[in-house]
Amino acid sequence: MTGIHPHNDRRAVVLMSVLVCMAVAMVLFLAWLKTAAMERKQLRAQQDRLQAEILADAGLDRAAVQLQSTGDYSGETWQIGAEAFAGRGAATVTIQVKPSEENATSRTVHAVAEFPVGNEVRVRRSKQITIVLPNRGEAP
Repeated sequence: MTGIHPHNDRRAVVLMSVLVCMAVAMVLFLAWLKTAAMERKQLRAQQDRLQAEILADAGLDRAAVQLQSTGDYSGETWQIGAEAFAGRGAATVTIQVKPSEENATSRTVHAVAEFPVGNEVRVRRSKQITIVLPNRGEAP
């Protein structure tokens, strides 16, 4: 008998089925990896946005403390090293203090936070408040 044996046909079908199943499993696995990587990137971006928000708030708080102790604070550029963020990157908070247009005893404080500084993708957040200066004749 010189034909193809039915037993060999069955083996070929089983082998092809296994190969197709492995290919489908590989495609699903790669799709899952791509989704996981994208979610990780989105989570990192969300963490950076939150960190920049916190830094902008900290800049406003820093200015408020300075203005409470001395009314002539005009602002600064606050550099925070990467070690403060577990090596994720450094941050810069630029604080500007200007006299308020509405009240001579008030100051408008504008803080701009940038994190992580030096990265191609970074977040910038800004916040602004008005602070009433304490009367220097009274105890704070």
